[in-house]
Amino acid sequence: MVSKSILILLSHPPHGQLDAQEAQDIALSASAFTDNLKIVFMSEGVLQLAPAQQPEAQFLKDFCSAYGAFPLYDIDQVYAIQHDVDVFNIDISQAQMPVKGITLETLHAWLSDSDIILRY
Repeated sequence: MVSKSILILLSHPPHGQLDAQEAQDIALSASAFTDNLKIVFMSEGVLQLAPAQQPEAQFLKDFCSAYGAFPLYDIDQVYAIQHDVDVFNIDISQAQMPVKGITLETLHAWLSDSDIILRY
């Protein structure tokens, strides 16, 4: 059986909505079914990569620290749109897991090559 390629786009900020947390849950679940899983942080979604977040101060759950478990689930294709990283001044080297910067052109190629695309 050939596994499908899955591309998950995270475009929402980390707190205030459940989209970001749901995307994380989907990514962890999807990793059990395919080894061709790409996660891309884009737009305000790159804010999920910011270090030292303190959601507890707003009585919110700190789910972003769970990104550190991605390597344990063999999720190693994690990317961020470099332009968005620059706009929000995020240091992706300080993220909970290894993240590589990519261009929009790269993302466009992946959009046409992916079997399943999920956007949160």
